[in-house]
Amino acid sequence: MEKTVKRDLVIGVLVTIAYAIAGTMFGESVSNVMSYVLIMTLFGLSFNLQFGYAGMTSLGHAMYFGTGGYVLVALCQKAHMNVWLACLLTLVICFVFYTLCGIVCLKNNMMTFTFLSMGISLSVSVAVSKWMFMGGTVGLNCKVAPTWMNDYKVLYLFILAVVVVCTILIYMLSKSPFVMLLKGGRENEERLVFLGVNTHTLHTVVFVISGMFAAVAGMLFAFRNNGAYVASLDSGLSFEAIIMCVVGGASSFFGPVLGGLIVALVYNFLPQVTEYYQGFLGFFVLLIVYFMREGLLSPSNPIYRKLHGAEKPAQKV
Repeated sequence: MEKTVKRDLVIGVLVTIAYAIAGTMFGESVSNVMSYVLIMTLFGLSFNLQFGYAGMTSLGHAMYFGTGGYVLVALCQKAHMNVWLACLLTLVICFVFYTLCGIVCLKNNMMTFTFLSMGISLSVSVAVSKWMFMGGTVGLNCKVAPTWMNDYKVLYLFILAVVVVCTILIYMLSKSPFVMLLKGGRENEERLVFLGVNTHTLHTVVFVISGMFAAVAGMLFAFRNNGAYVASLDSGLSFEAIIMCVVGGASSFFGPVLGGLIVALVYNFLPQVTEYYQGFLGFFVLLIVYFMREGLLSPSNPIYRKLHGAEKPAQKV
């Protein structure tokens, strides 16, 4: 365990340094792309708390991302609130809202959870796009970032710092007994129930925690884009989160980090080359799922095993 933590720490430091250099040394356009990569990375990590550790497939994760940004911008623009007070109040509002959503979505089994989460997400997306108080289809255009973030480098480093702190918190959570229980429930929920564990409460808690980190990503997106827009609530964003985890590897902590980087770069650069960029991404996902079923950073990946000198895992009977 200690060796693994040290290795992950070294990887994390190197990745952070690389991101800091890339976002501050190569101009504003690269910084803009890298800030998007960082935000999508946090979004993917937040989703993997449900998907990778608990086995909960939410098709409405975009709702948490979008509501974080919308609530923050609405408080700043409509209530003329101080941005830092608005950030704090946004987290409180999101916490209450996500708790209620968790109670509703997790009322029955995981199959109903998947579709209830999608239904609530679609309802919120349509409601916001039709509600003129929230800007309708145009969204809310408001400069959220304070004046000292006018320099793109400062704004980028702020986003990087927040993402690094959230990533550390998620990593600490991934090594905790709480996540061990989640993994146990994912593999054999009946056994946990037999041992006296309230799996409903367990899933509700991880649902809310996952949503809170996604809300932080949405708030950073509002800082970056000077506003909140309907695209941040689009259901396609939920599928992007699934792709990040599937491509990178849901069983690896750094899987969504790699997946977020790949998806963000595809959506930023491939549209300049071809209008069929989504088809190329789909074909890439097809190859990953077929040949590396658990993702690029999965221990079952032959390349990963060769780099780490690991033996081939035993086949499940």
